[in-house]
Amino acid sequence: MALEEALWTFAFMNLADVATTISALKRGGAELNPVARLLINRFGFTGLFILKYLAMGLSILAVSLQSPGLLEEALWIWSIVLGGVVAWNSLMNVKYMKRSG
Repeated sequence: MALEEALWTFAFMNLADVATTISALKRGGAELNPVARLLINRFGFTGLFILKYLAMGLSILAVSLQSPGLLEEALWIWSIVLGGVVAWNSLMNVKYMKRSG
């Protein structure tokens, strides 16, 4: 698997995480990450994007500097973990939709 594919997948999964998080929050969900909650309270959903993409960039930089040969594998692992987060957020969205509709 190419590094470029891993980067695109990681970026997409982060975007999906942000989108499903925003959707859940709009339906009455709560942000459990205290840093994300603080940034959302201060900057709105822009704060969530700032946190997500800053963390994404720092993660890529840290692995690249420490173990450049492991970057592709790290990106795939992070993408799988984010897939679980997106699935959870989606499940919560369905729960909130059923409750309200």
